[in-house]
Amino acid sequence: MKQNQPIHPIHPSLYPRGVRVPHNMERARGVPRELTDDLTRIAVGIFTDCTNVGVPFQTALLAIYLSGLQHGHALAQEDDQ
Repeated sequence: MKQNQPIHPIHPSLYPRGVRVPHNMERARGVPRELTDDLTRIAVGIFTDCTNVGVPFQTALLAIYLSGLQHGHALAQEDDQ
């Protein structure tokens, strides 16, 4: 069985001056500010809706992730047409 990476919370005041990137991930560069704001608004809205009806935290995160996949798929379909 694969074990998950342990969580090591760090207070923001202890962050190094450089950009922190999670293991095996990279930052999206060149994303317009308006798009970032819209994506954040969508994610927070989904999280709020889930929280208000008592959905567990992990399920709320999954809903946000699946929404991102759905939006990405829809954009890919638009590009194909």
